[in-house]
Amino acid sequence: MNWLYSFAIMVLFCAESLAISADQTLHRLNRDIAASTFSGVVYAVNGDEVVFNASYGLANTETKMAFNAQTVLDIGSITKQFTVAAVLKLAEQNKLSLKDSLAKYFVNIPIEMQTITLHQLMTHSAGFAYNAGPVYELINKHDFRKRVFNTPLLFKPGSQYAHSNVGFGLLTQIIEKVSGQGYEQFIHSNILLPAGLKETGYRLISREETNLAVHYEKKPNVFERIFSMTPKRDAIGHSLVHFYESLGQRWNIEGSTGYLSTVQDMSAWYQAIRNKKVLTKQSWDLIFTEHVGNGSVTNTQHGYGWSMGETKDGRSYFYHQGRYRGTLSIINYYPDIDLFVFIMTNCRDDYPYEMIEKLTYTIQKKTLQLSTL
Repeated sequence: MNWLYSFAIMVLFCAESLAISADQTLHRLNRDIAASTFSGVVYAVNGDEVVFNASYGLANTETKMAFNAQTVLDIGSITKQFTVAAVLKLAEQNKLSLKDSLAKYFVNIPIEMQTITLHQLMTHSAGFAYNAGPVYELINKHDFRKRVFNTPLLFKPGSQYAHSNVGFGLLTQIIEKVSGQGYEQFIHSNILLPAGLKETGYRLISREETNLAVHYEKKPNVFERIFSMTPKRDAIGHSLVHFYESLGQRWNIEGSTGYLSTVQDMSAWYQAIRNKKVLTKQSWDLIFTEHVGNGSVTNTQHGYGWSMGETKDGRSYFYHQGRYRGTLSIINYYPDIDLFVFIMTNCRDDYPYEMIEKLTYTIQKKTLQLSTL
């Protein structure tokens, strides 16, 4: 038995050495990212333990406001996860079925659109275009539907994949029809608050403007392009500038993008996922089931509100990205090691892709090593 004890000690020693090595790599990468022009947050949690949490740069260069846990930023297309959860909640309540067709909810629509199902809308396989118009255009739900139903489909429903904000706009209108509430109120009351997300939403949250991160872009002028010069950052306002300037319905984004959130709230969303809160286990299983491929070279698979990929080590994981007007938000979920990584930046043009990729990979390795100790 002594050899077994010795072997166990050796394995433990190796695991501890690897963990120390991962910590050293994380320290170096953290230092390098801090020295770059990146501004944003990288946050990783394994179960109940935060394994990495770092803020970089400024959320507002004019006021010198640094990024922190309360910083609010547009999460773009990640909004779709909450719309999906609302649809599944209504399905659990037997108020709709994922097999329902558009003809059940809308009248006078083209025959080729009548059989499109809610499932196809949620998997971007209905054939609708990406957008129905400018993102923050003022447009009511009637004019939105009229525009959508007068635009030809890109392909036969169910035959291909094409990411579509339009489809989620229709899903959002169905949520309102079935629930009898505004979609944001239904999501807020039935999904966000029960999951502990208090700062996530679009219109309903009363926000301190000082917590809103300003978006930045780098657009080179002619002189800078000719001489390959690095352009300076240009401020393009925070995530709610359009809302403060002109109130009204914006159905090109309702339910598909537009939500704002914080690191703390996205961490709470991870806890809801791993603990199967808000929805039944069956509904969560549907969310993380491979439903369609995107037909690309990599043939990325898609669930409901999530895409699926493989790590360098060949392990499956789930991810989603949201981007708009200079921002980028990323969530990665690795269920086999119970790891969640959230990244957000207010200047996508300064995003250090290679360093962040190495950082997330090292966080994965560290999590794996800790699980063996």
